[in-house]
Parts: sequence; structure tokens; C-alpha cells
Amino acid sequence: MSVARNLRWKRPVAVTAAATLGLSLLAATPSAAHEGDHGDAHVLIFTATPAGPWHDEAIDYGTPVLQDALDDAGITSEATDDPSVFNDEDLAHYDALVMFQTNGDPWNDEQKQALQNYQQNGGGIAAIHNATDMRGDYDWWDDLVGTLMPGHADTSPPEGLEATVQVEDSTHPATSHLEGFEWVRSDEWYNFSTNVRGDAHVLLSMDETTYDPGGNAMGYDHPISWCKLYDGGRAFATALGHFPSHYDEPEVIQHMVGGIEWAAGAAPGDCGGTDWGSYEKVALDQNTSAPFGLTVAPDRRVFFTELVRGEIRVFDPETHTTSTALDLDVYYGGEDGLLGITVGPNFEDTGHLYVYWSPASDDDSDPANFFNRVSRFTVDENSMIDPASEEVIIEVPARRQPDEPGHTGGDLDFDLDGNLLISVGDDVNPHSEPSGGYAPLSEREGTFHDARETSANTNDLRGKLLRITPEADGGYSIPEGNLFDEADDTDDETRPEIYAMGFRNPFRFTVDPDTGWIGLADYAPDNGQDAPDTRGPAGIVEWNLIKEPGNYGWPLCIGPNEPYRDVDYTTDPVTVGDYFDCDNPINDSTRNTGKTELPVAREADMYYGYQTSSIPEVIPPGGGLAPMGGPFYDFDPDLESETKFPEYFDGKPFFYEWSKNDVFSLLLDDAGEFRKANPYLPDMQFLAPQDMEFGPDGSLYVLEWGGGFGRDNPDSGVYRIDYVSGSRSPMAEATATPDSGHAPLEVEFSSEGSHDPEDEEITYAWDFENDGEVDSTDPNPVHTYTEDGAYDARLTVTDPHGKSGTTTVPITVGNTRPTVDFTWPPDGGFFEWGDELAWDLDVSDPEDDEIVEDDVIVQPAIGHDDHAHSFDPVPGLTGSWTADLGGHSRADNAFYVFDGRYTDQGTDTAPRLSGSEAVVLQPKIKQGEHFTSSDGVDTVSSADVEVGNNAIAGQDGAWAAYEPVNLTNVGSISLRVASATEGTVELRRDAPDGELLGTADVEPTGGLSDYTDVTVDVNDPGETFTLYLVFPGTDEIRLNFFEANGKGISPETRPEVQITSPDGSEQLEVGEVEITAAASDAENEVTEVEFFVDGESVGTDGSAPYSATWNVDEEARYELTAVATNDLGLSTTSRIVVAQVGELYGDFEAFTNTEAEFERLGTNEWAITANGGNMWQGTDEYGSLYLPAVSGDRWMATVKVDGQENTNDSAKAGLIVRNDVTQPGTSLGYGAMAMRAGLSFEWLTDTDGNGELDASSSAGEHGYPAWVRIFRDGDEYTAYWSTDGENFTQVGEPQVLPGADDVQDIGIAVTAHNATETSRAEFSEFELDLDPEDPGDPEPDPDPDYPGPVCRMQQSDEFDGDALHAKRWTAVRTAGDAEVALADGSLVLPVVEGDINEGTEGPISYAGQPAREGEWEIETEVSIEHTREWQHAGLLMHGSDDDYVKLAFTRNSAGDRIMEFQTETDGSREWHDNVTLPSDFPSTAHLRLASDGAELTAAYSADGEDWTALDGAAQVIEDATVGVMAAGDTDTPEVDASFAHFSVTPDIDDDGAREPSDEFDGDAVDGCRWSVGRTAPEAELAVTDGQLVLPVTEGDINEGESGPISYLGQPAPEGEWEFETRLTLEHTREWQYTGLMLHADDDNYVRVSYTAGSPSERFLEFQTETDGSREWHDNNVEVPGDPDTVYLRLASDGSELTAAYSVDGEEWTDLEGAAPLFGDATVGVAAAGDTGEMEADALVDYFRVVDGEQDTTPPEVEVTTDPGEPDGENGWFVSPVTVTASATDDSDEPVLIETRDPDGDWEEYTGALEISEDGVHDLQFRGTDDAGNVSEPVDVAVELDAGAPELVVDGVEDGGSYELGTELAVDADAEDAVSGVASVSLELDGDALDMPATITPEVGEHTLAATASDEAGNVAEVTVTFEVDVSYAGTHELLDTLYGEGVLERWDYHRLRNQLAVAGRAVEQEHDGQAERALDRFIGFAERVSDDDAGAQLIGVAEALKAKL
Repeated sequence: MSVARNLRWKRPVAVTAAATLGLSLLAATPSAAHEGDHGDAHVLIFTATPAGPWHDEAIDYGTPVLQDALDDAGITSEATDDPSVFNDEDLAHYDALVMFQTNGDPWNDEQKQALQNYQQNGGGIAAIHNATDMRGDYDWWDDLVGTLMPGHADTSPPEGLEATVQVEDSTHPATSHLEGFEWVRSDEWYNFSTNVRGDAHVLLSMDETTYDPGGNAMGYDHPISWCKLYDGGRAFATALGHFPSHYDEPEVIQHMVGGIEWAAGAAPGDCGGTDWGSYEKVALDQNTSAPFGLTVAPDRRVFFTELVRGEIRVFDPETHTTSTALDLDVYYGGEDGLLGITVGPNFEDTGHLYVYWSPASDDDSDPANFFNRVSRFTVDENSMIDPASEEVIIEVPARRQPDEPGHTGGDLDFDLDGNLLISVGDDVNPHSEPSGGYAPLSEREGTFHDARETSANTNDLRGKLLRITPEADGGYSIPEGNLFDEADDTDDETRPEIYAMGFRNPFRFTVDPDTGWIGLADYAPDNGQDAPDTRGPAGIVEWNLIKEPGNYGWPLCIGPNEPYRDVDYTTDPVTVGDYFDCDNPINDSTRNTGKTELPVAREADMYYGYQTSSIPEVIPPGGGLAPMGGPFYDFDPDLESETKFPEYFDGKPFFYEWSKNDVFSLLLDDAGEFRKANPYLPDMQFLAPQDMEFGPDGSLYVLEWGGGFGRDNPDSGVYRIDYVSGSRSPMAEATATPDSGHAPLEVEFSSEGSHDPEDEEITYAWDFENDGEVDSTDPNPVHTYTEDGAYDARLTVTDPHGKSGTTTVPITVGNTRPTVDFTWPPDGGFFEWGDELAWDLDVSDPEDDEIVEDDVIVQPAIGHDDHAHSFDPVPGLTGSWTADLGGHSRADNAFYVFDGRYTDQGTDTAPRLSGSEAVVLQPKIKQGEHFTSSDGVDTVSSADVEVGNNAIAGQDGAWAAYEPVNLTNVGSISLRVASATEGTVELRRDAPDGELLGTADVEPTGGLSDYTDVTVDVNDPGETFTLYLVFPGTDEIRLNFFEANGKGISPETRPEVQITSPDGSEQLEVGEVEITAAASDAENEVTEVEFFVDGESVGTDGSAPYSATWNVDEEARYELTAVATNDLGLSTTSRIVVAQVGELYGDFEAFTNTEAEFERLGTNEWAITANGGNMWQGTDEYGSLYLPAVSGDRWMATVKVDGQENTNDSAKAGLIVRNDVTQPGTSLGYGAMAMRAGLSFEWLTDTDGNGELDASSSAGEHGYPAWVRIFRDGDEYTAYWSTDGENFTQVGEPQVLPGADDVQDIGIAVTAHNATETSRAEFSEFELDLDPEDPGDPEPDPDPDYPGPVCRMQQSDEFDGDALHAKRWTAVRTAGDAEVALADGSLVLPVVEGDINEGTEGPISYAGQPAREGEWEIETEVSIEHTREWQHAGLLMHGSDDDYVKLAFTRNSAGDRIMEFQTETDGSREWHDNVTLPSDFPSTAHLRLASDGAELTAAYSADGEDWTALDGAAQVIEDATVGVMAAGDTDTPEVDASFAHFSVTPDIDDDGAREPSDEFDGDAVDGCRWSVGRTAPEAELAVTDGQLVLPVTEGDINEGESGPISYLGQPAPEGEWEFETRLTLEHTREWQYTGLMLHADDDNYVRVSYTAGSPSERFLEFQTETDGSREWHDNNVEVPGDPDTVYLRLASDGSELTAAYSVDGEEWTDLEGAAPLFGDATVGVAAAGDTGEMEADALVDYFRVVDGEQDTTPPEVEVTTDPGEPDGENGWFVSPVTVTASATDDSDEPVLIETRDPDGDWEEYTGALEISEDGVHDLQFRGTDDAGNVSEPVDVAVELDAGAPELVVDGVEDGGSYELGTELAVDADAEDAVSGVASVSLELDGDALDMPATITPEVGEHTLAATASDEAGNVAEVTVTFEVDVSYAGTHELLDTLYGEGVLERWDYHRLRNQLAVAGRAVEQEHDGQAERALDRFIGFAERVSDDDAGAQLIGVAEALKAKL
């Protein structure tokens, strides 16, 4: 084991009181001094396990491995399991304590105190694996770990389950060695009760999708290793390392060593990255107005834009003040205004600031002004911007009035090359375009509603990410590398500025400062419902990591490349086309001016939407959608900053959600692929985060839009997020009352809300004049301003550690802020969509003599979730706006907002001030899930037919609050509720226990899926309030929506209308149905009521009572509505009434959350066709017919599954039970029992109560029909399966389904296990028994009928024998005394009295044989003299007496002869055809049935030549018989039917005759030989590889036992006979046996068997059972050698039976005694007797008749090779080998020779085998003679290696040249994959070298020769030649080296160096003589060197240099 040693890193750390947490998150200093000879740190490894020895093997094996690894890292250690070491004195010797696999509670109270003292004094603790699960009832330790371990994944594999570990922190010492994001390994994977993220720093987490975590799964975020500071010290925890083998993994050991090093302070590491207590939010400016964009300068000045006011504001970090740098006149309609901002490159030198803005114009409806602009401004040293410094960079098209689009984009950033990136929206108004909130594709004239004109247009800048290079004097140039090269644009179809296209509204993006990649978020349309048939997907927002130019799909594709449909809006109605092709997108819009063929659409890296999410566990579908592409963190290790973020975040992008107020950290792998999203600071309040950027100090700067729906939210602001150690800074909050007025102005200041995160005392310092002087230290002072002006009063709060927080509040003296009030409408008033909503503003200002109405602005907006889409501002004190849905649906959280504003004129001494007020207006129908706040309610899917995707469910005091609400003109509220029981909903004011406004009494509605209206009268409190809906009862009630009844704030009343009949409770019949309605209007007159069925008008009535007649001609469910219209043209639609015509699904209701269709096939027969990904864990998709709200905790449900189409082997069809079938994924009490489409039965349950199936048990075998059953008894549910509907087998143990209610839904369900294909399943015989008997195990049949295997013989019969062929005709029946017989070449069937029609139970006369699959045709000729009505005879396919197909020649009650073709299914008959025959039709008829494999058709003939086809077709019945029948007489039988023949086409030529012997050499049991075959229900008798396989069943038939047994039998011969068999059984449990048996019935048999008393004690027994009583003739006979294989014989002399055995088939030993011979018996082979679940098979080689002298001697086989002996070494051949086999037998008959490799199948040997491929070839040969004797296999092993080893020489290059004195490390390495390397040698110039060797050759040419031989004797040689040269420079280096090493004396060194320099200069001047003399002197000096070796080396160098002269 080699573990890299970390250099010890230290810095001083002052450890004070534990409360100060004086440990740095990064500190790496040993915790305590200690004595002794120790390394960098000294640790204790503690291994006590008082709770149990679960990990002793890991401790014994892992402890020394861990100690060795620590030693390699420079850390010494001691290991002990003695807790007495836990005292203050001993623990002081250790820098860290390693709890290695510790469990239980190993410490007493004193030891625990010592442990806590140690930690509080700065110690370190590492908890490894089981130490994270000690469960010792020790709270301090549990808090150190941070969680508990309730369970773990399966550990049955040898090393645990293989899973993927996610490396979240690659910088910590415990993880820095791990490469990549994913680490795949096996272990015992712990689940933890709580997630430590937020309280600790997560290092590693689990990807639960890569393994089965078991019942306590944690889900998406599953930490498995973490660290933190705890109670004054360091704590590291890892759950890795369960098995001893895990300590052979270097990565695991280094992980533990790194964690211990950090805990010991011997290595640096940060452990605060995901500890949310390590961050603080510092307010910079909380007095902002509609802040939009933010950028941070290198000097930490924060520049931000204000959207509406057009101001660029700058926060100065030195003075903590904010000033206005520039005021621009902006257009702020829609989303326009002052938008994005960024500092330019080299801002420190240039002061350049880039701004994206909308310049104001005199006419915003003039297209000439339809543009936005990017400008560059210059900031001076005083943070001011001269407007004249503007340089226009680019102008981008941007439409304005009258159809303000709003999609502006508007973000800016620079890439790594200094190019400016600009995000631009699609410029399409989503609220006026006609798609209804999907893809805007309208080409209607006079509109701008087609995003293909912008986003998908390669020749337009909108809907794009632009990339340009700003020029010094304004304007821009195009950099290389954009999406379209301008040089290629010969047709003027592209814009070169485009870097990426296909965006809707790319609001925020950021460039990764390391890679240059761009993280960009894009918005989605607002419709919340998928509309695959008409539009496409619901809204999906995206985050894209843009690494290169590309197309991102909009408006053709969205999210994971879900396509929209190509809809033509120019037609009426619109034309819905095909889906767009995301791989080959085509823009064929008439508005497109660019390319038609677009670049392939790219899928989003991360996405979520209204109906889907790629990260549903983090951001589930639904809710608001407002994505923001946040910044990438770039960690600078050299930056000195106390607040910079930790290295953990280096390279990680942030992502934030404006509408959800959430921030996330995204994890990418090394390739930049998105892997995971983690919440960041989920408990910190972010109010609509608008922009984020990391500053130069490494802190995160955040701009917040604030709460509310106006544009001047009071809680907007600029903040900084700091990463801190120790205490956090206090937060300052300040308000002033008043904040404006005239001098002297007395202002009351308040610091309410200011606080310290650690709850420490803070001090206050107020600077009222903003002059740097502290004016007051009171928390809430009063100050009087005496001079006019604008002041920023500053409050600074300071904690005891000197940390402070600052805020300012603006005060204006000399001007008074105007007052703006809406006198109408009231805040929270209710309106109806489509209303013309008016407003009336009251504006006052003391200084303005007159309020100029045009200066008063009201900006209407449609609110959606947590944001608002603003429309054009409207001037005036009064006005109105039409409240249309603007592309939203009524199910969306949509509402209206009026934002009123007025800015006064200011005064000479004070600036202008603005006043504003916003009102929120509610739709009269408010969806329940759109609450403002809640407690205890769950959001669930709604099954209501009324509008609403979801509902809320509440009980036990749960509540949902809605704010604001105003009941002006509202008299009552209707709640749309569903409940299985009685209950109430309370309406309260302002609190869950506030004033009671009314109570809704809810009666049972029929279940949680059946909704109805409950109306409550309410009184208007006269003011706006918060409405609380409270659910006080114990039973669940669901609320879809509530509706405010009355005029509300609507300008006019609308009608109220409801359908009065039908009311939906009754079942209607096909024909005329009268629909009636009641309608009224409080203020106006109802002029008409129009009635609709499924949206189609069926009539209009203009006067009361209102009615219409509906002609319905098809059974179905219909939705009825009535629309009442008043004299103003205003209309109201009634609630939907669901009318059921016909029986349809009976009591069943239908539900699906996938694609599904439901059919009723017949009485209690059903079909469900559904797709669905699965019903397992997070995927819960199915189609279901179910009984809602079944009461009771004891019932039994059963259904027959008749078949299912196989879309996947795991597709399922069966029973489902859960509290609410309509709530997949969430509803509890969930179980399903099903037959799988290609596998066995499966019982699935939700064991952890999360609404997802997570446990599965399999049973039985696949096949249809299949019966499944679920039995509930209290809390326990038990599943059963059956193959016959009578005998049911239990699956596993009873299960508890957590959360199961006493009222549940029960039904049938189908899932296709395939998200795209549908699977059809058919069901019948559904039964729900509400008072069941305990099903238990059924009583066994005392006389079971075991049908034998089918004899596939010739089916046709001429009836020319004496009796029916029993093997052909397997089903023969007639009346009691009647007889089926052959006579005169015909089959005679009595026409008996009776039939099997419907409920009639027979008798009939019938002779049948198994029906063949596939195509066939049967003909017969039948003669019958009809004497009475209903006598008939004909052909019959018979499944049962309730399931058959009949073609009958019949006499009816009129005396006519008829031909009838009919089917009976489940007891119900259907006639396909019924033909009356001519009066002269003969009494002989020819009949024909034909099958195409699926259906039967019929025909008849009078002469057998001319045939008449009957109409219709019948379904083929599976597992049926087919034959001839007669029946139907109505009195004592008096005639017979005579059949001349039974002819089948095609037929086979097999008469069914067989000899008794069987060699089992086929592929199935031969039913013509064996008449009885039986085994356990879940097992089968099979023939494989020349053997019969008999499962050793659990059970027997001994003395009353009912089996099962495995038995294959044939009729026993009469007289003398003897049978022999060879049997093999590896006994594994007691009483398992196999043998021969004579069987009359289960109480009368004779058996000789090989039996196990125990797995190691086996014996033979010979026994008889007579009438249920057993007798042993011989017993406990030991078989010599205890073999697995024995030979047995059973012989009859005609009166009694004897038995014998043999171990070799030649020598036989008789068993004692004789057994009686039973008559009418079968004889064969049997196996049974297991005492546990079946696990063994008996193998039968043959069953033979012993006939006199028998050949029992196997042949002899001889095998030879050529060459005869190996021609290589060590038994290896080195040339190809020929293997030849031959055989001889004493019978002189030919012998069959077979060959195989030991793991393969036997194949016939046909000639010599040529072996030429290298390797070890193991072959076996055997021979079989005519008697079936098989020789023992002859083994031949051929080891062939014909190739030499692969040989490589390292260290020198062939032909290379090296400087003299160079040390060459040479080596030779050989590989031989076949026989292996035997030897390798290396020689230099003929002299042997050790390997590896370091050589320093002399000058000249050299040869390095390597030789390698393998074990077979093959030799490889490699020769490398090289030369060694010498130079003057090299010789200088040699001298320096020798001198530096002390080999040369100083004097020798300088003399030699001087002479070498002289010689070198002479050579350069071509003075060879001079050079030679200098070298001679060099040699002379070298001879004087004291070191002989060095001297000789130097002399050689000089001689070589001379030789070169």
C-alpha cells in the first residue's frame, strides 16, 4: 500500500474558548502537544465494538493497513479497543482520534467528558463507517456525526452493491486524489435519517440511480462523507469501508488518510463550503427602485441599474453610500428600461462601463424608435458619468407600442478574448399571440406573433446571444468563431453577430472565467398543460452550458428537445401540423428572412417546467418558472480576502430562480457535463434574486428585485454574501418616519429588525447628516433636520467582536413625497376574466399646485406566480384595462396588478420624489394550490373534471392562506371539494384561528376523486385581509378551487347558471335525453341558455325553464355544460355535469397519468391499453379502472388476467390498491399484484410510505390466464397467485403498507414499462369480497387429476377401428348410461338430453383432442335424424362449459333444420350466424371449422363439394380441445349422431405408437409415450441435453400428504417386465429423493428411491403404500462410495415387484423383500421430498426396458495428437497440433463419438481437429454405442504457443547519441500472453547487465542486446545500437558535478577547467595544435586527481576530445 504523503502545512491558530470557534475552517495545526517520537501528527485508532462484532473482520484487516498508510503520510498511530485511554492526560498525546468501526456506547460518563474536553480544546475526530452509526444513545456524538443511520442497502454481493460515488469536493485532503466526478465502487451503502448538507461540508455523495438503496433511501442528495468544525475542534466522517477487501483499495485508504490528516491539523482543508452557518448576507443598499442589472468593479464599487428611473447607481464600499452616476431618459414599457450593465476589460485604466438600455422617444408607436441600445460610458474618479462620454456600440430591434412584447433579454458580459456578449429576447408579446401560451408561430397579417421571424431567423438579432468586439470610437467588429461566417453569406441570410440562437428570453448568463464557457438560462411560455395533439409541451425553462456556437431550438423545440407542432394560425379553425424535427429544424415561416434549414437544435443541459423536470428532486415540476444563469466561481489562492468563497466552489456555476427565491450550485464533471444541482443557502432569504456576480474580493454580490408585483418594491436591494470564519456580522435595518417634509423636520428613526446572527448584543451608531460623525447611539432616536436637502441617514450596528453592518435611509427635507391611493379597485378584489377593470387614483402633493394627470402613471400587469408581465403604462387618474388571460390558462396562478405612480416636480432646495401604490386583483375562481402560505397541506393532482391541474389536501388543522382578499360585492364563496367522509372547512380572517367567516359542511362526495361544490355565505369585513382555509377534521378533504360569488369588482353582473338535470348520479340510456338548467342574473336579464355536450352545441333556449333535447346514440361518458348569456352579451358557463350513458365501466372509474384507453369487453370483462415507463420508485405511470373509496380494513380483491401485449418483459397487468389511485407518486397505502408480460408474477409494495413502490417479490411462472389476489386484513396485505382460479399460492409474507387509510381505491391497472409504446391487457372475473374468509392455503384435491403431456400425433380419424384411439381422443364424455362407440366405420354419439348453453350444466356427448396452434382446417360428415327440437350435432372447440365455439347441425322449435355458428364466453352466448336450411336439405351434413391461429370461421355443405361460408368469426380459445359433439334433446334420448370421419388439414404422419424405453434425446417430454406428468405449480418437467429434469419438489405423497411430487409415468405393462434407469441427484437437504415408482394413486404406490436422511447421509429405500399406509421392504441401504449417480431397477413377475441397484450399471445388488403389484397403474420416475424451497433437480439419463442379456459395457475411446509429444518446453507445443479420436465397442457396431470443451455442449466428432490458435485447449471426447452406453469422457489438453515473447528495450533509442558521462537507465521488459515469460537478459557490448541497470558508457559506438524466452521455449531478440559522444560543454558540466560532489579538490577543479577552456577556444579558432597541447596538460592534471575512478574518467574524456581534432 502506497499513499502519497501530504506536506505538513501550518499556521498559528489561537484556540480560545470553544464558544468563539477559534478554529479556522482552513486551519491545519495539530491539536495538542505530545511527548515521544512521533511524526507530523500522532493519532489514536479506537476500535471498541460493544454493540456487536459486525465489523471485527474489517477492524482486524483494516487497522494495520490504515496504520501503514498513515505512517507513509508521516503520521504515527496507536490502536486500542480499551476505553480507559479516554482521560484528559492520555488524550492530550493525540492530534486526532480515529473512531474506526466503533459502535454502541463504549464510554462511561467520565470518559465521555474527557472526549468532549479533548474536542473543545481544539482536537480532531474522524469517524469511519460504523462509527457514523454507533447508536449508543450519546447525543453529543450523534450531533458530531450530524445524523443517524436507520438502514443500509443490500450487502449480499461479495463486496456490497456497486454504485457511483459523486466527488463533490475535489480539493479537500480526503478527496483531492480522486479523479473525475464519478467514483464507481462497491460497499455497504449507509442511508442516513437526515441530510447533513447545511450543517456540514459534503465531500462525497451517492448517486442512488446507480444501485438499489433499499427502504431508507435518501433520494437525489445522499451525502456519504463530510467534515465540519464541531464544539471547538474538527470532525471528519465517512461511511465507506465495510468489508476487509475495501482496505485493499488505495483510493479508499487515501480518502481516510486525507480525512485523518485534516482532523489532526496536519493538512489544510476547508470544511465550510456547504455549512450554511459559514455565510452571512450583508446589506449594501436597501433603498433601490426596480433594480435590474449589477456589476462589480475591481475596486469593489458596485454599479447597478434601475429599470424604470433610468439611473445608474454606484455603491461605494469605503463610504457605504450609494449615489447616482448617470440618469438616462428611458422607455420602460414591458420589460424595457435600463437593463444590463458590465464593467469593461481594464476598467481600472479606462473606466469603461457598458450598458444595455431602451432610449425614450417622443413616439413609442413609431417603428423608427423600435430599438434598444448598447452604449459605452466612462466613469470618472468621483464615480460620476458624463452623458457626453457615450459611445454607441450596437442597436438591436425592440418593438414597442401598441403590442409591447416584453421579451427583451438584456444581459451583458465579456468573454475571455474581450468580446462583448449580449442576450436578446424574441421580441414577441406572449399575451397577445394566439397559441395560448405555447410556441408563437402566427403568420396572421398585421401582427408580430411569430418567433420564427426572430429567434429562429438566422438573419435577425433577436432571440440570440450576440458576440461582437467593441471598437475604440464606438461601433463594433465581428470576431472569428461566431455561428455564421460573413464570408459564407452570399445570399444575405445570416447575421455575423450571432453566437447562439433559438432563445425565447435569455435573461441572465455568465462567462466562466476559466474555460470561457457560457452558462445561460432561458425562459419558457406560460401554459402549464401539455397539449400533444394541438400545440406541444407545456412551458419548460432551460439552463444551457454553451461551449461553442449553436442553435437552442426556440420556438420549434424546447427543453430536452421536445418539439412543438407546426400550427397554421391563418386558417379558421387553425390547422395543426406535424411536430417540428429538432434534429433537422426547418424554418418555413413566411416571415423568415434567413436560412430555411437551421442548425440542429441542442438539448438543454438542465431543465424544468410545469409538467417535467430533469432534476425533480431539487426543482419539481410546477410553480413559477424564472431561471437565471448565475456566475462561475474562480478561486484565487493568492487573493488575500477574509470573505472569499472556498476553493470547493472553484469552477462551479451558480443558478438562481427568481420566482422561487432559490439559489443553487451546479456540479459539472471534468468534461463540463451537468451532473447535479445542490441548493445553496436554502434557509437564507433571497427575494426575487435579479442578478449575481462574484466580486474581486471573492464574495458574491446579489441584486434582489424584492417581493410584490409592482416595480418599486420596498424590499429590493443590493447585498453581498460573505464566507466567514468565526462570528458573522450583524445586520442593520433602518426606517424613518416621515422620510420627507419641510424643515424643521422631526424624524423618528427605528432600528427594528437589526440583529446579530449569534444573538449577541449589538451597539448602534447613527449618522443623520452623512458627515461621518456619530449623532446618536440610541436604537431608536429622534432627529430634527433644520436645513433643506437630501440626506442619507446611516445606521451602523456593531457586535462584541468588532464586526459591523451598515444601512442607510434617504431623508428629503424641503419636499414631501406625494401620496398615491387607489380609491378603486380595492386591493384583493375579485374579477372575472374578460372584465373591463376600471381604476380611480387619488394623488396629492403639498408642493405641487396642480396634479398633472398625464404625469400620473398606472401600469397594468398580468401577474403569474411570483412575477408580473407589465403592459404599456397608461397616463391619467382614471382609466381601465381589459383583464384577459394573455396566453395563460384558468388553471394557472394568474391575476392582475395595477401599479400607480406619480413623481412630483421637486423644489428649489430638494429633489423630486415619487409615490406609488399597487393593488393585486384576484380572479373569482382561485385555484387551491395557488396559496400565499400554508401549513400541513399537500399539493396533489386533481381528478376533477373542472379546471385545475392540482388540488390541495388537508386535515388535522392544516391550512392554506390567500392574500390579498377583499370581499367587496361578494356574498358567498363556493368551495370545490372532495372527501370520502364527512368534514368541514373553515373560512377565517387573518390567522388560522382568526375570526370565523363561515364553515363549509362537507358531505361524503364518493371519494377523494369526486368533487362537488359546497357554498358558504360570508359577510364582507369591509377591508382587505388574508383568507385562511382551515381543515380541522381528522379525515382528508381536498380542495380544487374556491369561487367568489357576486359582482365583486366587475363592472357588470354576469348570469349564474347550473344544469339541473341530469345531475350525473343516474345512468342514462341511449336515445333522447332532456337537459335542463336554471339561470339568473342579479342586475341584468338572461337572454338565452345554450347547452353543450363535449363542447358541441345541442340546443339553445331563450326562456325559462331552460332545456334542450339531446339525441345520444352511443354509450359513453359525456361532459354537459350550459352557457347563460345576459342582455349585455356577458356569459357564464355552468359547472360540468358528467353524464354516463350505458353501463360503460360499471362502478369502475378510469384514471391514467399516461396514454391509456379503456374498454368494456363483456360482462365483467375489461381491456386497458396503456403505456407508462414503469410502476417502480420514482416512475409511477399507469392506466387504471378502479373502485373509488372502498371502506373497510378487511377485504379480498381477485382478478383474472387473460393476456397482455409484451412491450417489455416487465410490463405489468393486475391489481392496484392505494389511498388514491389518481395520485401517482404520492398517494400512500400502495401495493400492486401483477402478472408481468414476459416474466413471472410480481407483488410490489411501498414499504417506506413515500408513495412509490420500492419492494418486489416474484413468484410462479409466466403464463395466461393468470389470477392475482390481494387480501387485506387490518394493516396487513397479502398477495396470492393462481393459474387456475381455484388454487392460490401466497407470495412471501404479509406486508404493511405505511399510511394506508381505512378508505382506499381498489382496481386493475396496466403499465407498459415503455414510455412510447402501449400495451393492451385483458381482464375478467374481477371480484371484491368485503367479507372474505381467510384465504389461507386451499385444501388439496384428494384425488387430483394430473393430465399427461400432449401426444402430438396424427389428428385425422376414419373411425375404422374397434374403439377410439385413447392417445388421440383425450376428452370423451356423454350421459351416464350412454356410450360413445365406433360402429360400421363411424363414430356414434348419443344425442343426449341436455346441453351446456350458458347456465345449463349438460350432459353432452363429446369426443375431443388437443387443438393445435396455428392454421388448420377440420372437416367432418355427420348424420342425424332429427326427431325433436334442439337436437343437434357438429364440431366443438371446448375450453370449458362456459367458453366454447360450436358449429351445429340443429333442429329448431319450428321444426326447421338450421346451421348455427356460435360462441359462449364466460357463460354468455353470441351467434355469429344462424342459417335456416332448405326443406330438402339431407339428414347428412358436411361441416368445416377453420383457424388462422387467432380466429375461427365456419362453413357447411350438403355434398362435401359445394361449401357455404357462415358469417362472422370466433376467437380461438387457448388450451382448448376440438372434436365432435351431440346434445340438445329435450326428452329421453332416442337418436344418435353418426360421424363418418374427422379430417384435419394439414396433419402429421405419426400414429402415436411408442416403445416404453426413452433415452430423453429430444427437446420435450414425449406425450405419446408418457401419459402422466406432474410437478409443483411453479416448476416444470423438461428434457435438456439428453436428460429428463425432475424438480425435487417441497412435499411428498406419504400417508395423507398432498404433494406436490415430480412424476413422469406411462401405463404399466401386464405380465413380466423390468425397467432400469440412471439417476443423478446432488442432495442438499434431508428427505430429498429420486427413484422409480409404480403409481396407482397417491395412497397406493410402490417406490424404490435414493434418499437423503441429511445432505451427508444418503441411502436406498424400497417401500409400498397401500390405502395410505406405508411398509418398507428394505431401508437405509448405503450405496458404496456415496455417489450422486445410481442405477435402479424395478421388476415385475406378473404378481409382485422386486428392486435392485448398481453403482456402475454392470454389477447389480438386489434389495430385500417384494411389493404387491397394483393394477391399472403407471410406472415411471419420480423426485420429491424437499423440506424447504425447491433448489435441486434430479437428472434422468434414460428409462429402459431390461430385455434379457443387456449390453451395459460402454465403448472405449482413444485420442492421439500429432506431434505425439509436445515439441516445445514444459509441455508446450510450438507448432500446430492435429487431434484424432477413435472408438471401439464389444458389439462391433459403429460408435457415435462426440467432443466438446468442458464448459460447452457435446457435438458430433466428424474428423481430425486442427489446432493452430495459441492458448490452452481443453477437449473432451466420449463414445455412445447402440445400446446407449456412454463412455467416460477422455480429457485432452493441448497447450500451444507458437509465438515468441514481445520484447522491449527501454532507456536508449536505436541510433541515438548521448553525451559522455550521461547516466543511462536501461531495462528490458517482455510480455507473453500465452505460456508466460521464462527469462529476460540484457547485454552491453557482450557483457551481461543486471536489470534494471544504470550505465555510463565510454565514448564510441555501443550495442545493447536483449534476449527473452517464454515457457514454451520461443526466443525473441532485440538489438539497439547507440553512440556516446563528448563535447567541451558536457565536459565542463562533468567537472562541475565532480566538484560539487566533493570528488575534485578545489585546486584540481580550477586547473582542469582552465585547460579545458583553453582547448575549447583553440578548437573554435581552428588551432588544433594548441588544443592538443592543452588537452595533454589536462590529462597530466587528471592523473594527479586523488580519486582514481574520476581521474580515469577525465583522462578518457580528454583522449576522446583529442581524437576529434
